[in-house]
Amino acid sequence: MIENIFISEDGELNERWVEAFPAAVASSQIPEPTQANTILWLVCPGQWLIPRLEKALASNHPVVVMSSMPNETEAFAAVSSGASGYCHHLASPSQLQEIATVVENGGFWVGPELLQRLLVLGLKVVTKPKERKLSLQRLDLLTARERAVAVEVAHGATNKEIARSLSISERTVKAHLSAAFEKLGVSDRVQLALLLHDV
Repeated sequence: MIENIFISEDGELNERWVEAFPAAVASSQIPEPTQANTILWLVCPGQWLIPRLEKALASNHPVVVMSSMPNETEAFAAVSSGASGYCHHLASPSQLQEIATVVENGGFWVGPELLQRLLVLGLKVVTKPKERKLSLQRLDLLTARERAVAVEVAHGATNKEIARSLSISERTVKAHLSAAFEKLGVSDRVQLALLLHDV
């Protein structure tokens, strides 16, 4: 089972965090490295972000940066420094659970707005050209519904928005997304969106 530790200045848990993860732990300090499966959720003022993030990453646990005022500059700084995710500190419980699922599976999570910005800037998936070509060739392995979900992701839609748009449940969206990840050889929404952006 994954342990979720929320690190903030006051060391207290927000109601949304508890709703998302009833067994969540709060701390004002970055924990020492352990063997436990843990996600660190780092709520940090901008000026202290990078030093605190680097210390958190030294614990060898994935770190999701939570911001009270999300912005591109901070997001890129966090991502460039090694964060596994970036979100608003008041993200909904369902979104926090979605982020945790992505991060637990070795993926990377950013919100739809930042995802769109990444696409606009033309950032490339971190794979070798040959691997990228193979991934693109796998597109014909997707079912029509998997492809529809993947296209929605490429446009920056959330699972809830995709479910509403395609008239299916969020659980079905997640199932199609997992299948698409596996068939295309990508590990998260960002890689999937960037891959499809080239098609």
